[in-house]
Amino acid sequence: MVVEQKVELRHLTSRVTAAESLVDTLEKENTAQATELAVAQQELSSLQIRLTVSEERVEELEKQQEVTQQELSTLELRLTVSEGLIMELEQQQEGKG
Repeated sequence: MVVEQKVELRHLTSRVTAAESLVDTLEKENTAQATELAVAQQELSSLQIRLTVSEERVEELEKQQEVTQQELSTLELRLTVSEGLIMELEQQQEGKG
């Protein structure tokens, strides 16, 4: 009976050692994953900041484009008016000539 208990004790000791080894391995993996997660979260935060900056820049460029479009429309109108005046002056010149 003592021999059986010693065998069982060795068996249980072996199982406990294996379980402790597994726990140690899992803790190391967990630590590594936590580090990877922290790095990924920092990268995500950086990307979110870059996205926000890009979106703000796009808005600014859209506003500039709108202003430029308004200026272009004004210049087109002025050109049309100027062309009309030139035509009138040419007609007046032809009438006098």
